[in-house]
Amino acid sequence: MEIGNSSAYRRSSFLGLPLEMRHCIYLYHLRTVLSLSSEALYFSQDSRELRPKLTPLIHVNTQIRDEVLEMLKADGLIELYITPRGTRFSGVTLTTLVANNLKIEFSMITTLRVVIWPPHPDRPADIVGIWRELRQLRSKLVQRPPLLKILFYFQNNKIASWTSNGKVPRLLKSFEDNDIVSIMELLSAIRADRPIFRISSPSTIDADDREELEYGLSDVCRVMIGETPYREIYDENDGASIRYMNGFEEECELRLEKVQADICRGKLDMMTEYGKNKLTWREWKEFKAKWTPNFDKVGYKGLWTKYAFPEPTGWIPWDLYSAEMPLEYE
Repeated sequence: MEIGNSSAYRRSSFLGLPLEMRHCIYLYHLRTVLSLSSEALYFSQDSRELRPKLTPLIHVNTQIRDEVLEMLKADGLIELYITPRGTRFSGVTLTTLVANNLKIEFSMITTLRVVIWPPHPDRPADIVGIWRELRQLRSKLVQRPPLLKILFYFQNNKIASWTSNGKVPRLLKSFEDNDIVSIMELLSAIRADRPIFRISSPSTIDADDREELEYGLSDVCRVMIGETPYREIYDENDGASIRYMNGFEEECELRLEKVQADICRGKLDMMTEYGKNKLTWREWKEFKAKWTPNFDKVGYKGLWTKYAFPEPTGWIPWDLYSAEMPLEYE
């Protein structure tokens, strides 16, 4: 018998494994292989790299499809990632929805896990994007009955962290608390029977900030389960409150974009030796898109001419423009 061509051998190679082991493999694939890389999330300018990834597991054969769906049904967990580039479903959640031809209805969710990514250390304005995404999520959840369980996880990654030198950032500043506590207070309007907040590497946070987080956590959890009254930050149904929150976000974003532009100017000084070695126009456009899209709008209008050649017109020798074939511009 040719073992390599035997259907029994091929079956034993994976489906012969214990079901618990196959479940571990499924979860690893869904949560790790399909996860969005931190490099793509923070730096990619290609929208295709940010599209949700679906698993091919449900197309392998009927048995694997049924096992994956049964495992996900038993888990019953909807997972969201809140990032500076928008809100995304996890690979686990997407597979469940697509395979069952379902759409998310927040009124039907009973258990929710929300993973909150940190702002990039050199792009502090990211925190405003994260705040806006959480504000939208809050508006969808405050009108529904209490969730059975909701978990908010402030997750670090290899590029960015919720702490720096033991301190939690205070980029929002309009509140007395650090940014994690401010976000927790924003979310305290959501009702849940079992609210949970987790933070990556809590042992690395210094004593003062840890005490502030613990106090804020206990206070917010009591509000979410209904033990203490909600201290209203803003009301989604009140026009004046909405205008105030919009104004706060715009002011915060403008201030942090100026800080971000200052950080990027330092990068440009290092890259170009203070303008001695100018960037090509394409390099400048790529740098600007990656680090500071509003560089010209926060007090640095026209300063780019110190660091980059002007936009080319007509035929440009390829070695003066980029390491590609020459292009024609109108």
